This record gives sequence, C-alpha cells and structure tokens, in this order.
Amino acid sequence: MSKKQQKIDFFVNYVRKYCKKANIRLEFRKGAWVYTDERHKADGFFQEPEKSIHGRIVIAKGVPDKEWLTTLGHEFGHVLQWMEDSPLYHDKNDYHAERDAERRSRKLMKDFNLPVPNIWHRKQSRNYLTWYKRHRRKP
Repeated sequence: MSKKQQKIDFFVNYVRKYCKKANIRLEFRKGAWVYTDERHKADGFFQEPEKSIHGRIVIAKGVPDKEWLTTLGHEFGHVLQWMEDSPLYHDKNDYHAERDAERRSRKLMKDFNLPVPNIWHRKQSRNYLTWYKRHRRKP
C-alpha cells in the first residue's frame, strides 16, 4: 500500500471512529454526487442523529481523491460544530457555519498531511463560499 493511501486510510478511519462514538455512520457512494433526503444534489452531507436513529455523513467518492477528501473534511467539520454545540452550527445565517466548515476542512487536510494541494483547496473553498452566498436560502 502506498504512503498516500495509508494517509487517506488513516484519516477515514479517524473520522469513522469519531463518528461511531457519536452515533453517526460514515457512508460512501460511487457516483460524483449524492442526494440528500430532500432530493438535493450534493458532494456530500451531514445529518445529525435523532433519538435512536443514527446520524450519517454521506460522501460522493466517484471523483478524484482530493475532491472527496475535502468534502469529507467539510462534512466532518459540521460534525465537530454539532458536537461542540457551536453557535455557528445553530446560526440562522448558515453561511458562517459553511465558512467555518471550510476552514476546518483545510486544517484537517494539513494536519493529516493528505494529498490535497493547499492552493487548490483554498481556491475551491472561495468558489464554494461565493456560490453558497448567492444560492443559499435566506434566514
């Protein structure tokens, strides 16, 4: 197994173990996108647990590694916000939560030394946040 794959596997296992403790499943799909329960197309999503029903992170893995890894980092960022009971997570202006999840994703990619170019990731984050600001549902 390559060093690159070992780093990816270590990160995925870390996220999986963390989520398992919080009653959240990590699920991967083969395609380039997934559908939320509301039938919205997405790269991935986080759904928090409710009572006895497990939560889940669902990630579209049919894209290059750097893309699904950053999506996993972003959605795991939302898990961390939720676990920390962050005011951002509950803010009616969810743009702030999205920006924070992007920041957390970039930090995770760096901390786990994942094969995601920092400059590329920063550009993708800016593009996503610009798009999100234009298309999000208003509070």
